Amino acid sequence: MYRLLRREFASANFQQFEMFQNGLAPLHLCAQEDRVNVASILAKNEAEVDAKTKAGYTPLHVASHFGQLNMVRFLIQHGVDVNSSTAAGYTPLHQAAQQGHTLIINLLLENKALPNAVTNVRNFTNFQYLSTLKSIVGKKYLKLIINMGDSM
Repeated sequence: MYRLLRREFASANFQQFEMFQNGLAPLHLCAQEDRVNVASILAKNEAEVDAKTKAGYTPLHVASHFGQLNMVRFLIQHGVDVNSSTAAGYTPLHQAAQQGHTLIINLLLENKALPNAVTNVRNFTNFQYLSTLKSIVGKKYLKLIINMGDSM
């Protein structure tokens, strides 16, 4: 698959082509579908693991939103910014919290995601999103988040 894409588009990022003019890169698509095997090939061939769409979404935002734990791990292992924010101020932790993906929430927090990052839209912090999801998140994670919030 990679060879076909490489032959057709000549770049592992592909963002200069019409179908990707919104800034989506192949890694964004891999992140949505949890295709770590393809993402690994792209990363080895110089794909930008922290590529941003025009709205500022990275593959980590996408993987966090869709609950793709393996992809989140892969991206973190490849050094992405866990606190990268979109034009609207959303971080990957906001994305995971909005969808109730507790394992991803925990993984992001363990990797220094900021629980108090504020969006530009509703001025919601990650902590506020997580607090509204306390029945999903559970006491263990909520306590961890509260402790992290107090230390900031």
